Amino acid sequence: MFFPAFAQESPSMPPELIFTIEHLVSQLITTADHDFLRVAVREHRLARILWDELLFLGQVPPFYASMVQEYLAKQEPSLSVAVQRVLDKPFDATLRQKLCSPLMADKS
Repeated sequence: MFFPAFAQESPSMPPELIFTIEHLVSQLITTADHDFLRVAVREHRLARILWDELLFLGQVPPFYASMVQEYLAKQEPSLSVAVQRVLDKPFDATLRQKLCSPLMADKS
């Protein structure tokens, strides 16, 4: 997990790919149309819609496609919470910035 919208989990994918996926998804969550997000959450299709966007952007290597899709499906509850926060505070630039910023590694 590199970004705040994601729950802790260690998928068996390269860290660089996880970072890229989480970064793009975080950007999508914070910039997508609010009605689009609201419907996706309400209909429990957020993971599927985000997956479709990642495919459109061409950021998922074919070898990892099923793993990325499964990762998004497992993350849907956490991502839905992040979307709800964005919907609850639509003009909160600080929240958007926080969701799109990588978490700092614990150096202890």
